[in-house]
Amino acid sequence: MRIKHYLINNVRLFVLHILCMIGAALYLSMIDVDKLSIGLILFVWIMILIIWFICSYWKQKKHFIYLQSVIDNLEKKYLITQVIDRPAVLNEQFYFDFLRQAEKSMMEEITTIRHAHADYREYVEQWIHEIKGPITSLKLKCENDKSGVLQPVMFETGQIENYVEQALFFARSENMDKDCLIRPVAICDVVNAAVIKNKHLLLNTVDLYIQPMTETVYSDSKWLEFMIGQIIINAVKYRNEVNSFLKIYTEPRNKDILLKIEDNGMGILPSELPRIFDKGFTGTNGRNKKQSTGLGLYLCKQLCERLEHEITAASTHGSSTIITIGFLNT
Repeated sequence: MRIKHYLINNVRLFVLHILCMIGAALYLSMIDVDKLSIGLILFVWIMILIIWFICSYWKQKKHFIYLQSVIDNLEKKYLITQVIDRPAVLNEQFYFDFLRQAEKSMMEEITTIRHAHADYREYVEQWIHEIKGPITSLKLKCENDKSGVLQPVMFETGQIENYVEQALFFARSENMDKDCLIRPVAICDVVNAAVIKNKHLLLNTVDLYIQPMTETVYSDSKWLEFMIGQIIINAVKYRNEVNSFLKIYTEPRNKDILLKIEDNGMGILPSELPRIFDKGFTGTNGRNKKQSTGLGLYLCKQLCERLEHEITAASTHGSSTIITIGFLNT
């Protein structure tokens, strides 16, 4: 609190004292008190007033500094009334009680919203698990079709499965800590699992090159497979119509291992590259394709942050894109 603000806040009290001084001086002069005595009385009055205001200012400033330090060190700042003492001043007690009532009401509202959110997320997860049954059944029928008539249906079914999986991982990403198992993972196994899962997209669309990978990293195999799958889906979605390829390989970087997924597709505009991991960002390519949700790379970014991985992108527009997942200090 600055002294200017303190003086503005107490301007009425200043004016009151000035008026009282003027009134007292007039009264004393009317009863024939000499000017020296009147001046001495006013001088003592002013000195006492200045000392009182200085002490009051420093006391309030010290109190505000204390409150600011408490708030700065408090993770959940709305719990401020739970960690400070009830003030001794009457009017401050009223404000303190009002804050506690507001805090209690807010906590009740937050609890209600959290329960509703948890119920909705549980319903979404249950619905997704139920819809996976018909999707799997439809995929099996398409795979068993020898005539090839259902091949386009197989492709669209794969697209539906991808969107459903996106929704499931998005719903679970908030509580990832409860559904995460960090352990040694062979990169080649996870990459092969992601490729097999998306084989319906890769078949007759891109030439796939997977270099031998012998590295083992610490990660969650399920979440990592999902991320690789999303990158593969993007590469297929934004591929060139002819001579398109997809390369998956690893590179060392000091003690780190980098998993690179490279394609020769449409590429990304330099102005859009920093935003591709933003939620809902589709970019020029996504708007042209009209099939992008803007969630795939966003989820990859969120998962990498929670798994303490690093994800970056490099691209030349119209030529190539390389998505890199870095496993740090493996």
